[in-house]
Amino acid sequence: VSPPVWRCVLIPGDYTLSQVQETLLTAMGWEGCHLYSFRIGDATYVEDSYDWPDASVDTAAVRLCDVVVPGDEIEFRYDFGDGWEHRIIVTDRLHTAGRIRPACLAGRGACPPEDVGGPWGYAEFLKAIADPRHARHAELLQWCGGRFDSEAFEAAEVDQLFASLHGISA
Repeated sequence: VSPPVWRCVLIPGDYTLSQVQETLLTAMGWEGCHLYSFRIGDATYVEDSYDWPDASVDTAAVRLCDVVVPGDEIEFRYDFGDGWEHRIIVTDRLHTAGRIRPACLAGRGACPPEDVGGPWGYAEFLKAIADPRHARHAELLQWCGGRFDSEAFEAAEVDQLFASLHGISA
């Protein structure tokens, strides 16, 4: 999307892909109320409760450290109706020194609102809220809470959220 949206997140290697999905959605600011899948190499991973048409592996049964190494790319799809496709790049494998939670190190851009209609809907949303003469300007501003800054993002806020979700003071 434009402007670009990205996150740099440390994720414990012993997290299951189900936990990785929760971490990614938290880092982006989404609720997690849609279907998702991971594609790593030739394998597809989905939540076991999905009625998936081809061979797939349950995300709760696979640990991240067992399926990726530095340099791997993961395809993460979220909200199949909206068509969000994310490219995850595994950059390194670090000693965590007992870290038990994800950490957000950096990022850029506000996450598009959930259910905005995918990349194409997001582009239209940004046009509408920027133009007071747009037919949907008032409706979409109200829908998103009155204002939306596509450039806004604070890694420290996401990291504090990760800490609070794990019962830790950041």
